[in-house]
Amino acid sequence: MKSNRSTATDPLPHAAAHIAGAWLGAVVLEGTAVFLAWRVAPAGGYGWWIGAAICHLLSAGALLALGVTKRTPAKAVSTDQYRARLYGWLAMLLPVVGLIGSLILQLVCDRWIRARGLVEDFQAETEHRVIEPRRMDVQKDLTAYLDEELSVQPVMDILAGSDDNLKRGAIDTLRRIGTPEAIVILKKCLTDTSPEVRYSAHTALTRLDETYIKAIKAATAALETGRSTPAHDLDYARQCLRYGQSGLLDEDTRHHYLQMARDAFMAAQAKGVWDAALALDLGRLEILLGDYDDAAVHFQSILDQDALNINALIGLAEVHYNRGDAQGLKTIAGRMNAALTTNVESVNESILLHFWAFEEKAT
Repeated sequence: MKSNRSTATDPLPHAAAHIAGAWLGAVVLEGTAVFLAWRVAPAGGYGWWIGAAICHLLSAGALLALGVTKRTPAKAVSTDQYRARLYGWLAMLLPVVGLIGSLILQLVCDRWIRARGLVEDFQAETEHRVIEPRRMDVQKDLTAYLDEELSVQPVMDILAGSDDNLKRGAIDTLRRIGTPEAIVILKKCLTDTSPEVRYSAHTALTRLDETYIKAIKAATAALETGRSTPAHDLDYARQCLRYGQSGLLDEDTRHHYLQMARDAFMAAQAKGVWDAALALDLGRLEILLGDYDDAAVHFQSILDQDALNINALIGLAEVHYNRGDAQGLKTIAGRMNAALTTNVESVNESILLHFWAFEEKAT
């Protein structure tokens, strides 16, 4: 089955090899300068002193070259480039000692010092509530809902900046969140000016895709044992539904997985399973597929049992809205006014309920 996994055309850049080559060249050139100044120049004349000076300057230049960047709005100077410039000037102004000190600093920074910024703080704050694969749990109160929404802002700020290391951390955070909204942001990173950022975004999207595929394969294996139960059909249906809503797929593949989810839901229903949760899943799925008549039937089956079921009322209002049925929408919105006095656990439900009820008043 074909999914529209985003592909990055740029291979992983050999940044480590480039840096190692520059340092090796700097050490060889500085060593040559020392040899010429110590052993050859004293007996060979001024020409050898000039050669030693040129080798020393080239050694420092190898490090300074690591800090060269184009000054454009899309690409500013990163932390690594500032460090490279510092090492180059130290090596130039302090022969031998400067190069040795710079090399030690480089090794220390790479080995023991890890850049920490907004994205790491964000990861620490959200680690307790982000699980991979992520469960689609509802937010229980307004504070948690707003915290979830506002915490993404540091990640967006980092992705709008110029530090590639922080951008890679932000991409990893978005991968761990794994919501359709996070996937939309990851896809935008595929056009970043940095090849490393594009590669990281591509890798994150691939890993998310593999997570969904792995879950679907596990659910399929349970169905193929010959001892499957309605619970296995429901698990398979919900895994296909999650994949179809993930934002990873093109329109045709998305429709294919939504169809498979509907077939599995119907298979569970045919085995005698029916409850409000199943009818609600089917109603929402039919809306995604554009089958509003079937969606209305499922939502109405819930309301026949519970006339003030908030989710069914919201689903039925969406059906009337998509149909362009203003009178039906006004009628269902009137029924929502009666539901405003009930306890609403989900912030999304509360917002939608008040929105549709207000629409009835406005008309």
